[in-house]
Amino acid sequence: MLEAHMNAYLQRIRDQIERVGWAVPVIVGENSTYAYTVGLTSQGLPEIFCDGLDQQTSAGVLNHLAQRQIEKGAFGAGTRLYVDGRHVLLEALPSLASLVLVRRLFEFAVPAPRALRATIVGADTE
Repeated sequence: MLEAHMNAYLQRIRDQIERVGWAVPVIVGENSTYAYTVGLTSQGLPEIFCDGLDQQTSAGVLNHLAQRQIEKGAFGAGTRLYVDGRHVLLEALPSLASLVLVRRLFEFAVPAPRALRATIVGADTE
């Protein structure tokens, strides 16, 4: 039963990647919430991971960053951007351990999946 649910979920993720170019799963745990993109690997771009933000903010920041990468090219570690009133720093994410769907869907991708961590380093105050 669990495998059937996982297969259905994976198919929804694949469908969204086909329609939009990426998906953003948000994982909510007892002690942490994190989100990441899935699908940018198929376009030769790094996936993006963020944690410590609420679900809506995480999804908004990641969707913005994914779209910007598709339009302007891959980000690298050390890139600083301004997203929705927030200063964002992108750093290399050394392990894909938390990006379960990336590992599952792109296990045999060439080149191998890579990822950046998006950290909010400041916000404008009004």
